[in-house]
Amino acid sequence: MDRVDNDGIAIAFEASGEGVPVVLLHGFTANAASWREFGYVDPLVERGYRVIAVDARGHGASGAPHDSALYGQRARAGDVVAVLDALGIPEAHVVGYSMGGWIAYGVAAHFPHRLLSLTAIGVHPFAQDMSFFRQALDGGLEGWLATVEAVAGPMPDHLRETILSNDLAAMRAAVADDRADMAERVVLAGCPMAFLCGDRDRNHEPVARFADIVDGPFASLPGLDHFASWLETGMTLPPLMDALDRAGRMSRAA
Repeated sequence: MDRVDNDGIAIAFEASGEGVPVVLLHGFTANAASWREFGYVDPLVERGYRVIAVDARGHGASGAPHDSALYGQRARAGDVVAVLDALGIPEAHVVGYSMGGWIAYGVAAHFPHRLLSLTAIGVHPFAQDMSFFRQALDGGLEGWLATVEAVAGPMPDHLRETILSNDLAAMRAAVADDRADMAERVVLAGCPMAFLCGDRDRNHEPVARFADIVDGPFASLPGLDHFASWLETGMTLPPLMDALDRAGRMSRAA
């Protein structure tokens, strides 16, 4: 993987393919490689996109500080911008699942000129209490994994290994603070936005509500919980492709 420095934090990323850039931002305790392992990268490359999967700070091969002050939304959105700058990319489609979608909302709020579009999977920009994550991590990474599997069932071996390989202190720092309401700032970004969410995800209602606010397409994924809405690629990839293609048509028509 390649790396770029953002204010002293190394951010790792992997770029594949040629064409219009699409940045993929993973969820909590996963990493950039997870997008490839679950079958997202190759179809997007074949569709003609340049796919850039980023290890969020604290995850994968990126720097993992233990100071919670270094995990603010603006700083993490800045990591995405640093990757785009390193690749000489002025603007890109940004796709984020869960935590990655929250980071994507940060790009919309703080760096809207860098977005061709935003697609959020299973996450809204309203305020969120992160105590669920903090409590799960009281049992260490094993406790977090047990919490995930209690909701979604057994994880694939490669994802279990990824989850358990994380730096526990960094994970705790990443969720030490609750999330502020960013909805008004995200609305002002003005770029095409699309939303996907499992209908068994507790975020379903607020995601659908925000989609109505910005008049963005909303794909409700039947029978899927928060985790399955990313793991079940066969159900998630088609509406994701549709969202990117739609945003591309809007950009060309502008």
